[in-house]
Amino acid sequence: MGGGMKTNYHFRITGCFLLFSFFLSGCASFSGVRYYTGEMFPREKVAFIYLARHCQIGEITRQGQEKIKLLCWSETNGEILPGSYTLVVRYYSGGTYSKTIGNDMPIAFTAEAGHVYYIKPEFLSSNRWQPVVIDIADDQGYAQIADRDPVAIKQRVEKYFQGDRSPISPHEYKTRTGGTVKLWR
Repeated sequence: MGGGMKTNYHFRITGCFLLFSFFLSGCASFSGVRYYTGEMFPREKVAFIYLARHCQIGEITRQGQEKIKLLCWSETNGEILPGSYTLVVRYYSGGTYSKTIGNDMPIAFTAEAGHVYYIKPEFLSSNRWQPVVIDIADDQGYAQIADRDPVAIKQRVEKYFQGDRSPISPHEYKTRTGGTVKLWR
């Protein structure tokens, strides 16, 4: 092989190795964020939101607090402080035949410290749904999950709390009309 071909070969091998490493690291980790800013609290002082497949969050409002409007609809699980919340949830199934079923749906619930809340879709018809919140703080709660593996969910939540627990942060964006809007990411 000439010098140029040898270098090209090494770039390909290195690129494949880096891509494979990135893929493995993504599979091994479990993402999530703190849907609050400031001090990070211990696990027993926060609640955790776990989204069913195809459910996305667009807004999080804690009673008496500023609304958190996310930059993009998020499939990210995360921790919240105890309190009364309203979430705006969307059901979106991507792929070749992407579809959003129905409207963005608000759901209200009260989060308790140390609990995990599984948000899943309940289909009312082929084009109507509503979000349902299941408290899976104990084994009885995990037993209510029929659409996912409860053991895997429990392991993913544990893995999240062993990680860095990054907070979301506000960002100001200019609108077309010259105003500004605060979105979180």
